[in-house]
Amino acid sequence: MSSTLALLGAVDRLYQQVVTDPVGWPPHALAEWAEEIGAGGPTREQTRLLRRCLRVAERLQRYWMDPATGVTSAEWRSRVDIAVGVPAWRPTLDLARLGLETEPSEALFDEVAGRFRVVHSRYFMDGIDYQTWSAGSGDTSR
Repeated sequence: MSSTLALLGAVDRLYQQVVTDPVGWPPHALAEWAEEIGAGGPTREQTRLLRRCLRVAERLQRYWMDPATGVTSAEWRSRVDIAVGVPAWRPTLDLARLGLETEPSEALFDEVAGRFRVVHSRYFMDGIDYQTWSAGSGDTSR
Protein backbone atom coordinates (compact mmCIF):
# COMPACT_ATOMS: atom_id res chain seq x y z
CA MET A 1 0.00 0.00 0.00
CA SER A 2 1.31 3.45 -0.91
CA SER A 3 1.61 6.10 1.74
CA THR A 4 -1.43 8.32 1.54
CA LEU A 5 0.58 11.43 2.36
CA ALA A 6 2.94 10.66 -0.53
CA LEU A 7 0.00 10.13 -2.88
CA LEU A 8 -1.67 13.38 -1.80
CA GLY A 9 1.60 15.23 -2.34
CA ALA A 10 1.95 13.69 -5.80
CA VAL A 11 -1.58 14.73 -6.77
CA ASP A 12 -1.05 18.27 -5.45
CA ARG A 13 2.18 18.55 -7.45
CA LEU A 14 0.42 17.22 -10.54
CA TYR A 15 -2.39 19.75 -10.21
CA GLN A 16 0.12 22.54 -9.62
CA GLN A 17 2.21 21.58 -12.63
CA VAL A 18 -0.68 21.17 -15.08
CA VAL A 19 -2.15 24.57 -14.20
CA THR A 20 1.18 26.43 -14.27
CA ASP A 21 2.72 24.63 -17.27
CA PRO A 22 -0.08 22.97 -19.24
CA VAL A 23 2.08 22.67 -22.38
CA GLY A 24 4.52 20.52 -20.42
CA TRP A 25 1.79 17.95 -19.74
CA PRO A 26 0.74 16.35 -23.01
CA PRO A 27 -1.32 13.13 -22.78
CA HIS A 28 1.75 10.88 -22.74
CA ALA A 29 3.17 12.80 -19.76
CA LEU A 30 -0.06 12.31 -17.84
CA ALA A 31 0.03 8.59 -18.70
CA GLU A 32 3.63 8.38 -17.46
CA TRP A 33 2.62 10.07 -14.21
CA ALA A 34 -0.13 7.49 -13.72
CA GLU A 35 2.31 4.66 -14.44
CA GLU A 36 4.84 5.99 -11.93
CA ILE A 37 2.20 6.39 -9.23
CA GLY A 38 0.87 2.91 -9.98
CA ALA A 39 4.33 1.44 -9.55
CA GLY A 40 4.24 2.47 -5.89
CA GLY A 41 1.66 -0.20 -5.16
CA PRO A 42 -1.50 1.73 -4.34
CA THR A 43 -4.47 -0.28 -3.17
CA ARG A 44 -7.42 -0.86 -5.44
CA GLU A 45 -9.40 1.93 -3.79
CA GLN A 46 -6.43 4.31 -3.91
CA THR A 47 -6.02 3.51 -7.61
CA ARG A 48 -9.68 4.32 -8.27
CA LEU A 49 -9.32 7.69 -6.56
CA LEU A 50 -6.04 8.42 -8.34
CA ARG A 51 -7.78 7.80 -11.68
CA ARG A 52 -10.37 10.41 -10.70
CA CYS A 53 -7.56 12.84 -9.85
CA LEU A 54 -5.93 12.11 -13.21
CA ARG A 55 -9.17 12.92 -15.03
CA VAL A 56 -9.32 16.22 -13.12
CA ALA A 57 -5.70 16.93 -14.12
CA GLU A 58 -6.61 16.30 -17.76
CA ARG A 59 -9.46 18.81 -17.49
CA LEU A 60 -7.16 21.33 -15.81
CA GLN A 61 -4.54 20.90 -18.50
CA ARG A 62 -7.08 21.40 -21.31
CA TYR A 63 -8.55 24.47 -19.63
CA TRP A 64 -5.20 26.19 -19.06
CA MET A 65 -3.94 25.33 -22.58
CA ASP A 66 -6.50 27.80 -23.93
CA PRO A 67 -4.87 31.25 -24.14
CA ALA A 68 -8.32 32.82 -23.79
CA THR A 69 -8.38 31.97 -20.06
CA GLY A 70 -6.50 35.20 -19.50
CA VAL A 71 -5.46 34.52 -15.88
CA THR A 72 -1.71 34.39 -15.43
CA SER A 73 -1.03 35.59 -11.91
CA ALA A 74 -3.32 33.41 -9.80
CA GLU A 75 -1.82 31.02 -7.26
CA TRP A 76 -2.04 27.40 -8.42
CA ARG A 77 -4.85 26.41 -6.05
CA SER A 78 -6.88 29.35 -7.29
CA ARG A 79 -6.22 28.20 -10.86
CA VAL A 80 -7.61 24.78 -9.95
CA ASP A 81 -10.67 26.45 -8.47
CA ILE A 82 -11.13 28.70 -11.52
CA ALA A 83 -10.95 25.77 -13.95
CA VAL A 84 -12.81 23.00 -12.11
CA GLY A 85 -13.78 24.19 -8.65
CA VAL A 86 -14.74 21.94 -5.75
CA PRO A 87 -15.00 18.76 -7.87
CA ALA A 88 -11.21 18.90 -8.30
CA TRP A 89 -10.70 18.55 -4.56
CA ARG A 90 -13.29 15.83 -3.83
CA PRO A 91 -11.14 12.87 -4.90
CA THR A 92 -8.23 14.22 -2.86
CA LEU A 93 -10.50 14.45 0.19
CA ASP A 94 -11.70 10.89 -0.42
CA LEU A 95 -8.09 9.73 -0.74
CA ALA A 96 -7.15 11.50 2.50
CA ARG A 97 -10.16 10.01 4.34
CA LEU A 98 -9.30 6.54 3.11
CA GLY A 99 -5.78 7.00 4.43
CA LEU A 100 -7.05 8.27 7.77
CA GLU A 101 -9.08 5.08 8.14
CA THR A 102 -6.17 2.76 7.31
CA GLU A 103 -3.13 4.66 8.59
CA PRO A 104 -4.37 7.27 11.08
CA SER A 105 -1.95 10.05 11.92
CA GLU A 106 -2.11 13.68 12.90
CA ALA A 107 -0.72 14.70 9.50
CA LEU A 108 -3.46 12.79 7.67
CA PHE A 109 -6.08 14.17 10.03
CA ASP A 110 -4.88 17.68 9.14
CA GLU A 111 -5.04 16.82 5.41
CA VAL A 112 -8.62 15.59 5.80
CA ALA A 113 -9.61 18.63 7.84
CA GLY A 114 -8.12 21.08 5.33
CA ARG A 115 -9.56 19.36 2.27
CA PHE A 116 -12.94 18.88 3.98
CA ARG A 117 -13.15 22.62 4.59
CA VAL A 118 -12.41 23.36 0.90
CA VAL A 119 -14.99 20.83 -0.35
CA HIS A 120 -17.78 21.42 2.19
CA SER A 121 -17.12 25.03 3.32
CA ARG A 122 -17.24 24.04 6.97
CA TYR A 123 -14.96 22.56 9.59
CA PHE A 124 -14.31 18.84 9.67
CA MET A 125 -16.08 17.25 12.64
CA ASP A 126 -16.96 20.70 13.99
CA GLY A 127 -13.29 21.62 14.28
CA ILE A 128 -12.09 19.02 16.78
CA ASP A 129 -8.37 18.31 16.89
CA TYR A 130 -6.52 15.06 16.25
CA GLN A 131 -6.07 14.20 19.93
CA THR A 132 -9.81 14.50 20.57
CA TRP A 133 -10.60 12.53 17.41
CA SER A 134 -8.13 9.74 18.18
CA ALA A 135 -9.42 9.42 21.74
CA GLY A 136 -12.99 9.07 20.41
CA SER A 137 -14.53 6.82 17.87
CA GLY A 138 -12.47 7.96 14.91
CA ASP A 139 -15.62 8.33 12.80
CA THR A 140 -14.69 10.23 9.60
CA SER A 141 -18.17 10.13 8.06
CA ARG A 142 -19.20 13.68 9.04
